[in-house]
Amino acid sequence: MEAKNKRTPKSSTVKKKPREKVFRSMEQIRKHYFPNFHEEEELRNRTPETDALGITKDILEQVRTKLRE
Repeated sequence: MEAKNKRTPKSSTVKKKPREKVFRSMEQIRKHYFPNFHEEEELRNRTPETDALGITKDILEQVRTKLRE
């Protein structure tokens, strides 16, 4: 006699429960639910110093990636 596999294959009707998003700070909640507000807040807080720091960080990151190659 043959031994049959008693497990039934998963049917396509079984739906998985979606993963819950876990927020670790109020800033993450604001970014997720109010993306436009977050962008406007960043624009209001921009100064020439913060713009320059952002640009230099981007340039340094590009240099690091080139050096790794």
